[in-house]
Amino acid sequence: TACDLDPTTDTDNSFTDQLNKFLNRADFYTWDNIQFPYDEVKPQDMVFVINYGFNDYLENFSTADYEQTLRAGIARISAAYPEAQIIIMTPYENIYHNGGIASVNEQGLNVQQYADVVIKIAGDMDITLLDIPSNLDINESNNSFYFDGGCHYNENGRYYLAKCIISIINIE
Repeated sequence: TACDLDPTTDTDNSFTDQLNKFLNRADFYTWDNIQFPYDEVKPQDMVFVINYGFNDYLENFSTADYEQTLRAGIARISAAYPEAQIIIMTPYENIYHNGGIASVNEQGLNVQQYADVVIKIAGDMDITLLDIPSNLDINESNNSFYFDGGCHYNENGRYYLAKCIISIINIE
């Protein structure tokens, strides 16, 4: 989630917790369990890709809390790495929640309302937006092409998502 499930610890892997670890140069590891090479990466070569929202929807966080958390985190990244590019991705509708039958969570909110928050933040904070549904054209008939179990990107999904991200990175 973007929102912190437990603000007293850094153990829930929320955006806030992961950002705290990264900005404090804590033990922050890459996907293949290699310590992030803080001193080897130039700030102007950094790209932060922020992809939160669907789990906030599943966990019933309000869009106000979601927006506040994202804005605060993005402001912290911008302050720490003003030369870095920030890309924010809209959450996508998938078939995972309640077997694909629930379009609203317990707050009465749907995924598009979380996506609308992301679109607003991108415009307000002048950061790069990656609108997933517009770029991947995900729908019920092709969901299994992009996702395993209707939720997490599979090899095809990761490939096409990477192509989308690469296409919008500012390279100088």
